[in-house]
Amino acid sequence: MNNMKKVGDPDPKFSANVSGVVDGEENEIHYNLVRLPGETVGTYPINVTAQDTANYNIKTVPGIFKIVNEIPAEAIYNLIGTDSKIYDGKTTDLDNIKNNYQVMLDDGQTYTIVDGDLQFDRSAKNAGSYKVTLTQAGKDHVQALEGGRKLINGGSQATYFINKKDVVITANENTKVFKTSDPKLTAQVAGIVSGDENVVKYNLTRVTGENVGIYAINVNGDFDNLENYNVKVVPGVFTITPAKANFKLTGDLTKVYDGKTVSINDVINGYHVTLSNGETYNLQAGDVAFTQTVKNAGNYKVVLTAAGIAHVRATNLNYEFTDDGSNATYVITKRPATITAFDNGKMVGTADPKLNSKVDGVVDGDTLNYTVGRLAGETVGTYPITVQTETNDNYDITTVPAVFTITTPAVAQGTVTVHYIGGGKTIHANTELTGKDGDSYNVEKLKIDGYTFKRSDKNLDGKFDGNTDITLYYTVNYTAIPVDKNGHKIPNIPPVSGTGEPGDPIHMPDIPGYNRITVPVIPGEPGVVEVIYVKIPNNPGKPGKPGKPGKPGKPGKPNNNNQKVDHETPTPNKETARKLPQTGDDQQSETVALGLGIAMLISALTLVGLKKRKKEDEAD
Repeated sequence: MNNMKKVGDPDPKFSANVSGVVDGEENEIHYNLVRLPGETVGTYPINVTAQDTANYNIKTVPGIFKIVNEIPAEAIYNLIGTDSKIYDGKTTDLDNIKNNYQVMLDDGQTYTIVDGDLQFDRSAKNAGSYKVTLTQAGKDHVQALEGGRKLINGGSQATYFINKKDVVITANENTKVFKTSDPKLTAQVAGIVSGDENVVKYNLTRVTGENVGIYAINVNGDFDNLENYNVKVVPGVFTITPAKANFKLTGDLTKVYDGKTVSINDVINGYHVTLSNGETYNLQAGDVAFTQTVKNAGNYKVVLTAAGIAHVRATNLNYEFTDDGSNATYVITKRPATITAFDNGKMVGTADPKLNSKVDGVVDGDTLNYTVGRLAGETVGTYPITVQTETNDNYDITTVPAVFTITTPAVAQGTVTVHYIGGGKTIHANTELTGKDGDSYNVEKLKIDGYTFKRSDKNLDGKFDGNTDITLYYTVNYTAIPVDKNGHKIPNIPPVSGTGEPGDPIHMPDIPGYNRITVPVIPGEPGVVEVIYVKIPNNPGKPGKPGKPGKPGKPGKPNNNNQKVDHETPTPNKETARKLPQTGDDQQSETVALGLGIAMLISALTLVGLKKRKKEDEAD
C-alpha cells in the first residue's frame, strides 16, 4: 500500500493488501516489502517480493512511498467503488464485499478496507440504490494511517445497487375435449426468492371460445408496482381438441343379375351415414364407392371415399369421427334361368338326331354353358334326355328333362274325315276315323237335332286308304203354322211339319173363308214358319174343300247361301200381310182379287219347279 513520511523521520511500517486467497489460507502467502533507498524529499517505489506456492500464482503491484518536507494537518480522502447484486431476499453484509471499495488519500496513499470499515445508509435487502460510507472505525483506521491528521471527505461517493430480480411467469399449456368443462389453469413461476411466493400475485385467463381450436392463456397482474421483481409473462396455449364420435355407413341393396354394370351414384340413395353425435349427413355424389366393378352376381362392399370421409368430418369440426364398423353392401343375385330339353326320337337302327333345347331367362348377349344328352340304349323304348350344366356364375339354372323314344318302323295309316252339311252349311263338327291302310271302316249317320239325313257323296262303308273325305247331307226340319194377319193361330187348323232344302216351297192347305197371302218356303235354320191367311169379308160363298197337305219335295243340291228365311224369302211376310189396306169393301175386294192372282201365279211357278226338281233327282 502507498505510504509517506516527513523528511528526517523514520520509515513507517509498510503494509500490503492481499486478494484472491481462499478463505483460511491467508497465512500461506509470504511476501516482503522493501522500498527503494533514499531520504531526500521525493517519491520512492515500494517493491513486493513473494514466493510462489503450490496453489497460487502470485502477481505483485508496487506501492509508492513519498518523503515530504511537511505532512499536511488535514488529509482529504475519497471512498470509491461500487458493487451490485440481483435481489435475493437477503440483507447484504458489506464486509463480504469490502474488497470492491477503497479509500484514496490526497497524498497518493490508499487504504485497504477491513471488516467494519463500511456501512450502508440503510438496510440493504430490497432492490434499490444504497450509499456506502466509512464507519467511525473505518475513519479512525484511515486517520491512523495519516498520522492523526484530520480527515476531510473529498466528495466522492461509493454506491451499492440491488437490482430487481427477473421473474418469468409461464402459463402452462392446457387442453380439454370439446363439450367438456375447462380444467384449472396453471403456470410456472421462475425466479421467485424462497419466501416471496405470495409477493408476486397473478391470475390466468384464456381467450373465450368453445369450438375446437387454439386459444391464448394470458397471465394477468399488477406487476409494475413490485419492489423487488421485474415480471415477464409468457402466454400459454389452451387447446380444445375434437370429441370422439363415430360414423357408420349402412345399406344393403340387391338386384337380380341383368348384365349391366352398376353405377354407385345410381344407387347412392340406398345408403346412409349414421353419426354417433346425433347429427345427420346426407350422402352426395362421390362420397361412396364400390371396391370393385359391380356387374356379375356376388356380394360387393360399399365404402366411404376419402372425399366422403372428409365431408362427414366437415359436418362438425368439433368431432373426430372414426369408422364404427361400416358394413354397407350391394348384392347381385343369380338370375333364374331354365333350360328345357325337347322330346325327340328315332326309328330303331337309325342314327340319333341332334338333341335340342330352349333357354329362357338369359340376358341378351349371354350364353349358358351346358350339354344335352340322353341315356345310352338302342332298343325300342324311352330314354331320359337330361341337361348337364357347367359353370354359369350369374345364373341359377333349372333344367327340364325330356324323353327320347326309339320306335319300330312306322305302319301306313289311313284317315276318313266325315263332314256334316245341312241347309248349305256345316251343322256338326267333323268326325275323324283312323286305321291301318286296308282295314275296314263304317261311317255312322249321326242324328242331328232339327235335321234329317238325306244322302252322302260316298259309300259309308269302305277300307282305309290314305286320306278320305266323306260328306253327309241333311235337310232342314220345319213346322208351318197358319196365322191371321195379327199373328193369331187360326182355330182348328193343324200345323204342317216337314223337311227339305231351304227356299223350297211349303205346301199349305186351303182354309175356307181365308185367302193365303204368302207362299211359305223352307227356312235356312230348323224352326217355325208362320203362314199368313186373310179372312174373306162378306162373301158367303160355299166353302172350298180343304186341300191336301203337300208332300215334301226331294232335297235339292246343298244351298251354300247360308241365309236365314226372314232375309231370303221372296214372298210377302207376316208384317207385309198385316199392313194390307182395309178401308172398304171395294178395297177389300181388290185386295182379295190381287191375292188370288198372286197365289195362282206362284202355284204355277211352283208346279214348274217341282217338275224340274223331279227330273234332276231322276238324273242323279
